[in-house]
Amino acid sequence: MADILFKVHRSQILPAINAVYDAVDSKAKIPILANILLNPQGEHLFVRGTDLSIEIEAECELMEESNASPITLDGARLRDVLRNLPESAEIEFQAGPMDGQIRMRAGRASFLIFSLPERDFPSIAQHVTGKPFTVDVKSLSTALGKVLYAVENSSSDRIYLTGIFIHPYEGGDKIAVVATNGHCMAVVRVPTKDRADFRPVILPVKAATAIRKHLGEGKAEAQIRISESLLQIESDGTSIITNLIDAVFPDYMRVVPTGNNTVMRGTIDTLSDAARRVCLVAGDVSKDAMVMVLEENSLRIKMSARDGEEADDEIGVEFGGDKFTIAFNGSLFEKTLATIVTSDVDVFFADASTAAIFKPTALLDEFFILSPMRIN
Repeated sequence: MADILFKVHRSQILPAINAVYDAVDSKAKIPILANILLNPQGEHLFVRGTDLSIEIEAECELMEESNASPITLDGARLRDVLRNLPESAEIEFQAGPMDGQIRMRAGRASFLIFSLPERDFPSIAQHVTGKPFTVDVKSLSTALGKVLYAVENSSSDRIYLTGIFIHPYEGGDKIAVVATNGHCMAVVRVPTKDRADFRPVILPVKAATAIRKHLGEGKAEAQIRISESLLQIESDGTSIITNLIDAVFPDYMRVVPTGNNTVMRGTIDTLSDAARRVCLVAGDVSKDAMVMVLEENSLRIKMSARDGEEADDEIGVEFGGDKFTIAFNGSLFEKTLATIVTSDVDVFFADASTAAIFKPTALLDEFFILSPMRIN
């Protein structure tokens, strides 16, 4: 019987494999990038995947201590095998009968899988530098989720808008998380546990999604390091390293309106439901404007589609100003409201041609901007 390299329970290794699989390039032209590195160190197994733009490493417990040499296995094949084993499976990884083979044995089930040399497995971790700082990982994940809707489509030529802008704020006591596509903008600020000192960076959407997926529900703090071209975030045994977007983000505060003194307070669910109803007749949601007419404690929302169909609704709001009309893209209006966690929202207006500012009614350090559409 071949020597056991390491032994691990399915309940431990499968979540780790699922976490790093998001960084595996299953269609890689470089074969090693389709593999996952398994590195036993004492009582723990370190699992890593990378496509050279993002690298994810997760940790799980071994059933028996091992310091065997690392191995790499095809990520898709490894995950499929683990998924189809019983939940109670105890899996032994052994050297196969031929060079370059690894045997996975669980009970009476046995699989021979080809491996590639560990020395060929790349890593971008050694290039990460920068002074670390600490944030609450759930707060950061929430901030990323709130701004994602405002990111420019990845196919855009404006590459500087296709990611999430992150920079120190208030001397590093907070970090600002920002996204804009030119039509809407979201700004959320997150307190740091210690001073953050780094140059402003643009985080790719793929990395933001991985952070939210694999770290977002954690209760531990996260340590972040940011260097010239890389960001690393570590929390609760999982590390994510990503390349950053090489571009300059615009001075977004210059487009924040300063004269919006007309205020409407409304209930988010009521506003969202009314907008959703009138937008049912929209033919082209990118071109058909949703018109809002504000009068004392009343908001009328109208949609006149280009094909002649119409819809309107009226709801109660808190508003004491003069009659006021403005138009928005209905879809972006709904997405803006969906990011706000309070039951009510304050919306600040200036005129029909100036962007509106949306703020939660609670004392949260965040705001959202929506540009108006021209009314024909």
